[in-house]
Amino acid sequence: HRRGAGRPAAAPGEAGDRLKECFDILGVCPTAKHEVIKKYYRKKISSFHPDLLESKNLPEELIILAKEQVIRVNLAYEKIKEVRGFK
Repeated sequence: HRRGAGRPAAAPGEAGDRLKECFDILGVCPTAKHEVIKKYYRKKISSFHPDLLESKNLPEELIILAKEQVIRVNLAYEKIKEVRGFK
């Protein structure tokens, strides 16, 4: 099952905007090398990791937001990897 199957194709320019958003989510520039992107990805994931936040006894609302951020960061990283062609 392919991601995006059943969804309409992106409008011209929309795909580029989506990719720029992915770089913004990770906090890297679009010309960054893979090693830099991976480093920032890991840094973002670790800062939002729900297990870490639960150990700090933060409110459940913050844990839920953190889980949403983890998903967002993962999706951004996967999209960049797909477009750039790296694993």
